[in-house]
Formats: sequence, structure tokens, C-alpha cells
Amino acid sequence: MNQFEGGRTVYAFGPFILDGARRVLTRDGAAVALRPTVFDTLLYLVEHPGRVITKEELFDAVWPGKVVEESNITQTIFMLRHALGDEHGILTAPGQGYRFTAPVARQQRRLVEQVRSWPAQFAGRGRAFQVGVGFGAVLLAVAGGFVAFQPWQAPPRAEPAGVVVVADFQNSTGNPVFDKTLAAATAIDLRQSPHLSVMSPEKVADTLDMMTRPKDSPLTPAVAQEVCARNNGQEAVEGAIAPIGGQYLLTLTATGCGDGRIIAADKVTVDKPAALLPALDAMVDRMRRSLGESGASVQAFNVPLLGRKTASLDALKAYSEATYLNDHGHRIESIPLYQRAIDLDPNFAMAYADLSLAYDALHEQSSAVTLITKAYALRDRAGQYDQLAIATRFQIVVNQDDIAAIRALKAWSDIYPDDPVPRMTLASEEEWIGRISEAVADGRRAVALAPDKERAYEILVRAYMLANQLDEARRVCEQAIAHHVAGERVHKRLFEIAVGQNDQAGMQRELDWSKGKPSERVVLVDAGQVAVSEGRVRQADVLFAKASDIGKDAGLGEYFAAPYARVLSDLGLADQARRNLARVPKDSDPDDYRVALAQIGETAEAEALTRRLQAQSPSNTLLNGKTVPETRAALALRNGRPAEAIEDLKPAAPFEMIDFSVPYLRGQAYLARSDGPHAAAEFRKILNHRGVEPLSVHYPLARLGLARALRLEGDVPGSRQAYARFLLDWKNADPDIPVLQQARAEYANL
Repeated sequence: MNQFEGGRTVYAFGPFILDGARRVLTRDGAAVALRPTVFDTLLYLVEHPGRVITKEELFDAVWPGKVVEESNITQTIFMLRHALGDEHGILTAPGQGYRFTAPVARQQRRLVEQVRSWPAQFAGRGRAFQVGVGFGAVLLAVAGGFVAFQPWQAPPRAEPAGVVVVADFQNSTGNPVFDKTLAAATAIDLRQSPHLSVMSPEKVADTLDMMTRPKDSPLTPAVAQEVCARNNGQEAVEGAIAPIGGQYLLTLTATGCGDGRIIAADKVTVDKPAALLPALDAMVDRMRRSLGESGASVQAFNVPLLGRKTASLDALKAYSEATYLNDHGHRIESIPLYQRAIDLDPNFAMAYADLSLAYDALHEQSSAVTLITKAYALRDRAGQYDQLAIATRFQIVVNQDDIAAIRALKAWSDIYPDDPVPRMTLASEEEWIGRISEAVADGRRAVALAPDKERAYEILVRAYMLANQLDEARRVCEQAIAHHVAGERVHKRLFEIAVGQNDQAGMQRELDWSKGKPSERVVLVDAGQVAVSEGRVRQADVLFAKASDIGKDAGLGEYFAAPYARVLSDLGLADQARRNLARVPKDSDPDDYRVALAQIGETAEAEALTRRLQAQSPSNTLLNGKTVPETRAALALRNGRPAEAIEDLKPAAPFEMIDFSVPYLRGQAYLARSDGPHAAAEFRKILNHRGVEPLSVHYPLARLGLARALRLEGDVPGSRQAYARFLLDWKNADPDIPVLQQARAEYANL
């Protein structure tokens, strides 16, 4: 980059030395691998220390003459901070740009050896010893509960090749099965490399739109080249398959996006379709070496796409279509395609794993466990990257050890820093255990890495909701819509946000959006929860019945039966709660099931189930840390022992604001002890954080609980006001609900 002065100068900051001419960054003498644009960004910042560099200035310096999005800068800065670690010295100037704050020493290159021998004062500022995990250690630890960490040393890295665009295969065989599947196989093989970032189909489609082309335009080599250049990519990879006599000629070429020169080219002849995928595996291995990846890295991060004896192009085609649907929020629609991939190739490990993920998102826990267990048994047939994905999901779904899963995900993110999947899953796990600020930070990184994945946006939306930042959550949903990736997940969150902000028009928009779609089931369940939260139980029954019918048509169970039973028990409707508990699938044991049993007086069964689950799942983080304490507290309250209930809930304190159940139970226990001040504090936690669980009946019931707590304190005006607000919110409620009848009687007696 001619506009930089780095050609003559070497820069030293902290433990780092930056040589602009040789394009080398070292830390304590060891090379630090940076992608070209990341290196150029660092060089420009270091050349202008202490002052704010605007985003526009960075665009001109690093991406001159190219049309790129602002997210490119965000992602580049994130990658740069990750590479430099704690000493990065890059501060964000909100609304302006970035400032490099570390002290910089400039030396001419002839003094570089003297700089390298400076006293250890710079090295002393380095971050503490890093602990990482190698693949074998990660997999062993994930499977066995992370007994211990072992230091991990990454394989030698050349400068990464960066963003890669995979063009459509040019198919002259007349067999349409080759049209998409060979390109998909190439992309999957390339993604095994921690040094490459394959541009997603969604990002390609958005770029085609910017080029005023239809989003489904064929990705010819020339078009792929332009798509690559517009996104500051490094290589476009194109392939072709042609018949030669009774054989197939397979070619693969990598072309530089900036100058069009051929970087790598390979060809091979095979005599039957079954040999194509193994041959393509080998070609991609060789290409990765040609793109700068070391042989050790290729060997470490390389397992054939499918088992060589069962490789199926048709299975790969079905899997690719299912993944596209799932990424765009069409989970129910993806299920038969995943199942077809499995039928065609019963050893397709990632098809089992991704189908498990789809079922887990649809609350079909039993199916999710069965499928991920099958994937785990087949994991040796998958690539190293996919082995990490499978093993981590096994930890989450089967062992449900969230703490160990978070350790695994952090190690996975370190190995593949440019991959959004571990970062998304990490943010999700952090949400589950109440690490909200960390979830927001990792969720934002995931969106920066994957602006074309609906799941990334939905996870960040949920993190903002748990932080009670509904405006920010809505803004992220709007970003997903703008990127054309908003499906069931995002629209479900938009419905919840509309409820939390009392936006009736917004709620109706989401109901209208879902009509006629399989995802209508989810929105109907949410609408049913809103009806319950307003005391309209009869209407909720109708909505839940409609949702149940849609689920049955798709072969899905009633995931909402147990939560609804718990809500009904909170309202004093024990008989209706029992009827709903009878509809809970026999092979499942959701947490709400046990709490509802305790609240309606089935104490012996609730106690027996709790003991059995604790014995079976000693590593289950939320079971032992939250739901068992909730069940024991509900049992204690049922038996008239509120002090014991308060004590039972102490282990749940770290998880108390991932939903409203813990503060609500604790508030009820304090009311039973006639402790007004402490009860009021618990109910105010709920009333001050509606974003945590906008649909929950515990929100209006917390207002009733506050009225009772203030009455115990002797604050009659405050109590009367809280009662009046509750009764106003429930003005359209069914008149025969016991909790409503009690509230009216209490209000009348004030």
C-alpha cells in the first residue's frame, strides 16, 4: 500500500514489532499471522497513534476504490484485537472511529535487531500465560466433563488466505446432481481449515443484489471473481466436471480476486461417480497447501466430507438444502431434507447433528438427544471442525454441562477465530447460565462474523432482552430483516418485544406474518402465553389447541403442555393443570413438569422424579443449580415451610434473572413468612426487568404480589395502587380464576 510509510520504518509497541515492508508482525520474536486487510488496518493505526481514525479514513486507506460494508471494519478490528490480545491498545471512539493508544517507537529497519534486543520491559507487559486445548484434548474433555486442560500449540501458520468464494461447478455431464453438490462439497472441505473463511450463500446473494443481478444468478467464475473482489476477498475457487469417454474429468482452480492470476490449479480423472468426493477431498487438500496453509495444519484439520464407502452426492444435496432452510429460520421445513440425507447416507454424522439441533430448537428433547448421540458415535467420520461441533453439542444436549460446554466453546473459538458458529453457541450458553454481559459481547461478535445467519441475530436479541434493553433488541431484529435472514426465530423475538413494549400493532404484525407458515405454531403458543398473562385462560386454550394441531401435522409434540400446567397451578387452577400434565409426552420430563406437580400437591411424584434426575444427571448445570432448587422450594411452600423454601432457592441465585421463576417463588415464600420488605424486593426485580420474560404470567402476578407485600408493610396507599393496576390489567380476565377472585376480595378489604 503505497500511501503507507511503513516501507521504511519498523514500529515497536508493547511486545510487538511491526515491519511494514516485509509485512511481518512479531511478538517477542515469534510471528503473528494476520490476514492482509487486518495487517493493513494495524499498520495504518500504528502509523497514526493517539488520534481518532474515522471509519471513512480507514475505508480509503485499507479498501481504496472498493464498495464494502461497515461490518468489514467491525470484523477487521475484532480480528485484530483478538490477534494482539490484551495489549491491542485499540479503543473505540463511539460514533467516530478508532484510536491506537499504545506507545509506539519508530525505528529505521537497520536498527531492527537492536529493537528486538530491547530489555524485557516490553515483554513484561504481555498477557498472562494462555491455556488452550488441542483437538484431542478438547474432544476428550467434552466427552468426559473437562477434567483438566492441557496446553495447546497451534500448527505452524502461514499468512492466511482469507475470504474465499466458491463458484458453481461448471457441469457438462448432463447429470443435474452435480450442479450444486460438488461446489457444496468443496466449500465444506475448505471450511475445515482454520485459515480460510468461505463466503456464505447468503452473503453471495446479497452481493449479487448489490451488483443489480438476481440473487439466484448462476455463480460463474467471472461472477464469483467480482463477488470476491467486492467483499475484499482473496481467492475465487472454481471447479468443473466433464465427461471423457466413460470417465469424469474433475478440475479445481483458485484465482486471486485482486489481480485475476491463477494461484493454484489441479485436475484428476475418475471412472465412476462414487469416486468423485474422495478425489475432490484430495484436490482441496492440495489447494489448501497452495493457498499458504502448512502441511501439518492440513493434516490436523482434515477428514473426508463423508465416509468414503458411503459417500453420496444426493445426500449432500439434501443436506445442503436443509442447512439453507435452517439458517433462514425454516426449521420445520428443514427436517424432512435432513432425514432424506440420513436415509441416503446412514453414516452422515453432521446430518444427524444438525437435525438434532433443529429438533432441540423445536423443544423435541428426546429426538434431539437420540440424534446427537448417533452423531457422536459417528464423529470419527467427520472432519476435525465437525468433530468439535458434534462433541460440543453432545455436551450441551446430553450431558447439559453448560460450564464445561463454555470451556469447549472458548477453545473452539480460539482454534477457529473467524468462525461464527462457536461464538454464537458460546453466547447462547452464556445466556442460559445468566452471564448476560458476556453474552451480549459474544453475540455482537457473532453477528459481525455472520451477518447472514439468523441464529446469530436471534441470540444477540435474546441477550439484549435479558439485559432489559428492548430498544436494542428491536434494532438487531431490524438488522436481520434488512439482511433478508429473518425467519421464525427473529419474528418470535419481535412478538415478545412488542408485548414487552405494549405494542399491540407490532404483536398483530407478527401474528399476520406467521399465518399459514409452519412457524405459526410458535407464534400461536406465544399468543397463548399473552392471553394467560392477561387472565384469558379460555382464549389461551383455543390458541394452544391450534398450535397443537399444527405441531401434530409436522410430527411434533406439545412442548408447551408442562409450562402451561405450571402457569395454571400458579393461577390456582389445579384440575386444569393436571389435565395439561397428562398431555406431556411420556418420554420427556421437562423442568416445569416437576414444579407443577409440587404446586398441585403431587408431592411424592415430584420428589421421586427429582431424586431420579439428580442421580442420572450430576453434571446438568441448570437442573442442579436452578430447577431442582425450584422444585424443592415449591414442595416446601406446599408443605407450609417458607423458610425452608427460601433456603432451597439459594443455589439458584446465579440464574435468577434468566426468567422470572426464581424471584417469583422467593417472593411467594417471603409473603408466606409475612416479610413484606423482602417480598416487595423480589417482585420489583420482575417488574423492573420485563424484557427478561415479556410473556410470563409472573409479570402481572408480581404486581399482585407487590400489592400484598406493601399491605404487610403497612403502605396502604401503595398497596391499593398496585391492586388497582393488577385489576386494570386483568379487566378482560375470565371471572372464575381463583387468583383473580382472591385479589378482588383483598382489594375490597383494604
